[in-house]
Amino acid sequence: MTPSYKNEAARIQNFVDSFKVSILTGMPHANFYYDSTKAPADAKPVKNSKAVYTSYNSILFFTPHNKFEQYGKIKLVPFGEKVPLVDIIPILGKWIKWNVGISSWNTGTDTLVFRGTKK
Repeated sequence: MTPSYKNEAARIQNFVDSFKVSILTGMPHANFYYDSTKAPADAKPVKNSKAVYTSYNSILFFTPHNKFEQYGKIKLVPFGEKVPLVDIIPILGKWIKWNVGISSWNTGTDTLVFRGTKK
């Protein structure tokens, strides 16, 4: 979880723990890499830094007294979440740039079955 969302995730987890309910919600997620050799090939540069990052439109599943589970979307909405063919024709990403994360999400890499708590 990125530092900017760590507090929000902790607040949701506290709510889930205190009311003993599960919550499934959407939230952006970013991974920052300060060693670009360890970053995925589709990582993007952080402005005015040597760091790179990946960002995902994610689903988080919070269950009482457990660490949340996270899924980064694999099927992204064309133009709304990812510009088609941007990997092949990079100029498309620069041409359609919204500067708010729209159209530049990274594609998730794994499927996930949310397990939740066992009774």
